[in-house]
Amino acid sequence: MGKPIFRYHEDIWSEKYRPTKLSDYVTSSDFKEKFEKFIKHQKLKNILLEGEPGTGKSTLANILVSNIDCEVKVINAAEERGIDVVREGIKSFCTTSSFKPFKVLVLEEFSEFTPIAQNALKSLLEVNFDNTRVIMTCNSVDLIIPALRSRFQEFTIFPPTREQVEERCKEILVNEKVEFDNSDLELIIRNFYPDIRKCINYLDQNSVDGQLKLDKEFYKLFKYQQKILDIILSLKEANLHDKVTEIRQLVANTKVRNFITLYKFLFEKIDDYLDKKKIIKGIMIIGNGIKNDYQLADKEINFVTTLLELMELKCLQ
Repeated sequence: MGKPIFRYHEDIWSEKYRPTKLSDYVTSSDFKEKFEKFIKHQKLKNILLEGEPGTGKSTLANILVSNIDCEVKVINAAEERGIDVVREGIKSFCTTSSFKPFKVLVLEEFSEFTPIAQNALKSLLEVNFDNTRVIMTCNSVDLIIPALRSRFQEFTIFPPTREQVEERCKEILVNEKVEFDNSDLELIIRNFYPDIRKCINYLDQNSVDGQLKLDKEFYKLFKYQQKILDIILSLKEANLHDKVTEIRQLVANTKVRNFITLYKFLFEKIDDYLDKKKIIKGIMIIGNGIKNDYQLADKEINFVTTLLELMELKCLQ
C-alpha cells in the first residue's frame, strides 16, 4: 500500500481520531461509493478535493493513498508554490522509475500555487500522465486556472451535519474518559463548525483532569455576539447615530480578532433582524464582508463596516 500522508501522534486528538479507513470517514453513502471504487480496483484518476478548512480533504487523500498500492509524494503549496517546485521536486518525482504500479502526487493547499507554476504542472501532466496521478486539495477552486481544472475530477467535500459532529465529539470525550456538559459541547460546535479539526482540537485543549472546562474568554465571545444582536434589534432610524457609536465602542473594547465566527452568527440570525425583503441584500453584505476579511489587513474595520451596512439596510424604508 501507499505511504500515509500524516505521521499520527497519539497525544494529539485531532490526529489520534483522524479516520484511516473509508468506512470511518463520515460522508454520504453515494459520495463514499465513488472512492470505494478507486480502492477496490486499485486505480486512481486525477482528483481535485475542494471544501472549507477542517472538513476532511487531507484525510480523504490520506485514506486513498494509504489503501492503494502506489508511491506517494506530498507537497504543501502553502510552503512550496513556485515554478522551481515544479521543475525540481515534481518533475523529478514524475520522471523517475518506481517499483509501484503508479505514483501519486498529493498537492495540499493547491490554490496557493502561482499561475506560472500551475501552467508548468499542466504541461508536465500531459507528458507523464501514464504513470502519475495527482490529488489536489484546496479551499477554493477559483484560483486554479481552468486549463488545469479541466484535467481533474472535482469533488466538493461537504462537512458532516452538526449532529454528526456532536456525536463524534461525544465519542471522543467518552473514549478519553472526560466528563462534560452538553451545553458546553454545543457552544464549541456552534463556534467552530464546520471546521471539525478545530472542534476536536478545542476539546483536547480544554480537557483538564478528566473534565471539559471552557475558559472565560470563550463565554465572553458568545455574550459579545448577543450584545451585537441586541444593538441591531433595538435599532431605529431615530437612534441610528447612537447605535453606530455603541457598536464601534463594543468592537473596539473586545479582544476578538477572528471575526469569521461573528459573520456566521450574523448570517444565522439574519431572519431575526431583517425583513424578508431585505434578507437577500443582507446575505450579500455578509458574504462580501467574509470575502474582504480574507483579503484586507485591518479585519476590525472591515467587520465594523459590514455591521454598519447591515444597520443601514435595517433602517431603510
